[in-house]
Amino acid sequence: MGLPGLGRGQRGHRARDEAGHIVPEPVLDVLARFRDPGDPAPPVARVRVLAGVFAAFVAGMAILERGGVATVSWSDEGTARVVLGTAAYVVGIGLIGLALGLLLRSTAGAISALLAGVLVLPTLAGALLPEAWDGLLEYLPSNAASAFTSNVPTDSLLSSGTGALVFVAWIVAGLAAAAVALTRRDA
Repeated sequence: MGLPGLGRGQRGHRARDEAGHIVPEPVLDVLARFRDPGDPAPPVARVRVLAGVFAAFVAGMAILERGGVATVSWSDEGTARVVLGTAAYVVGIGLIGLALGLLLRSTAGAISALLAGVLVLPTLAGALLPEAWDGLLEYLPSNAASAFTSNVPTDSLLSSGTGALVFVAWIVAGLAAAAVALTRRDA
């Protein structure tokens, strides 16, 4: 397993890319997981997340139906997008957490920053900031993800496609910053 053109050393040793720059081993490991099609770990993780989200959907609908509450079926418009979007959100939040962990080099700091950024910041900012800021708050990761994990249209959310693009941009920006920090700090 590895990236084409990149040498791999023992764990903890430095490897060199095609230009001869030293690249820390953790960066190679992280990148190899996303680029090496022969590595079964990422597909297995995606399948497990998707299976868990789908099982939660089926169980939740059964419980609601038993309680006499109106439910949705898989064939209803937008249901598949919401279920698949929720699985993508779980994986995306994991990648943002990975990026924070690599940037902060602290597990507790990364968990705290992730929870604050996903749970506390949107709620607190929405309550404390004037309404003029609402348009900007739509671009926070959790609010952007709400656009493609919600089946109830509201004016306060981005469109589902725009929300997905914004969420992916947060993931890419976080992982890029983590890769740059690792190569500069640990090289």
